[in-house]
Amino acid sequence: MNTHLIRPGGNVEFIGHELRKLPKPSGADERSFYMNAAMNGLSKEGWEFAGMSPDGIVMKANRS
Repeated sequence: MNTHLIRPGGNVEFIGHELRKLPKPSGADERSFYMNAAMNGLSKEGWEFAGMSPDGIVMKANRS
């Protein structure tokens, strides 16, 4: 799995190895499950969903 985060400033974090530690429920779509898990992790850091394309998801800093 080549899942990665591109942080502000261009820092890239490859997170596929961490995501693989999560038990994917049988019948769950692999791409959707792991992208959701990555979004949930970023949400815990204060990021929120901003949009998506067929290739990725954009998150923005939560300014509340």
